[in-house]
Amino acid sequence: ELTLHPELDFEMKVADANSDLQIEQIQALVKSGIDILLVTPNEAKPLTAIIEEVYKSGIPVILIDRKTDSELYTSFIGADNYEIGVTAADYIASQTDGKGKILELQMSMAISPAVERHRGLMDGLRKYPGMQIEGHLEIPMLLEDPENDFPGFLREHPEATIIFGQTDL
Repeated sequence: ELTLHPELDFEMKVADANSDLQIEQIQALVKSGIDILLVTPNEAKPLTAIIEEVYKSGIPVILIDRKTDSELYTSFIGADNYEIGVTAADYIASQTDGKGKILELQMSMAISPAVERHRGLMDGLRKYPGMQIEGHLEIPMLLEDPENDFPGFLREHPEATIIFGQTDL
């Protein structure tokens, strides 16, 4: 899209999953005089205050893929993560006659998609009393070799019949 608007300047910052660095980068961008902020908050809670501050200053804020713990932003572009969890519960139930013991592989619970998908899954499973969550394994933000934790997690839960991974990663 930028190629169609050569009069626009676009500056991208990468915080490498570091919320403190992302906050510093946003502060620097605001200080430089940006007209709009497009941001994927690394984590919900740590980024809430700075995103609210930018929004309240009159700069439009577009959240991409992840949210903060606030409704103070201009627009959100991303999936309905709560609905993904509910749909997963319905799908799992349809494949197992509504019975089973589930292990949930979660993304970092510091990010909004993980929290919303988990909440949707739990709410969706309320319709299926024959299905229970037996355990949760939170996968680190950078996927630092979850294969090391997974075999032990499976051994701890031999009763499991279903594994729900919140993300394809």
